[in-house]
Amino acid sequence: KTSSRFVTRVRSRSSSPWMSRSIPTSCIARKVSEILFLSKFALSVMGERGIYLTSFFSGLFDVDAIVVSMSNLAKNGLDKPTAALAIIIATVTNTFSKCLIFLFLGNLRVALKILAIFSLAIVAGVLVTLFAGSVI
Repeated sequence: KTSSRFVTRVRSRSSSPWMSRSIPTSCIARKVSEILFLSKFALSVMGERGIYLTSFFSGLFDVDAIVVSMSNLAKNGLDKPTAALAIIIATVTNTFSKCLIFLFLGNLRVALKILAIFSLAIVAGVLVTLFAGSVI
């Protein structure tokens, strides 16, 4: 009896909690198509500023959809530096929004440490982007 309980407990601890809560592919595809539609619409109405604005608001919640959308738009005619900057805007926005969430829901001391680390990562990313700008 003891060994069977142990095996059951080990199995329940080893299973990932994310496996039971997987996101359906249709939700991801819908999100990407919505962001792609908004990006194309913003590009046609406002130009590059519309792309950057869409990237900012998309980055508040998620980065994946805007990365796929900008990659698709860059493949189909959007300037690669514009797409790269849009992805950077979304990534920076997403990073700081996560930090703010932790600030409001967590500990101020830890949030400031996280903000410092995120800031260093963002500065490093911007520097790499600036130096790699001629490559893009």
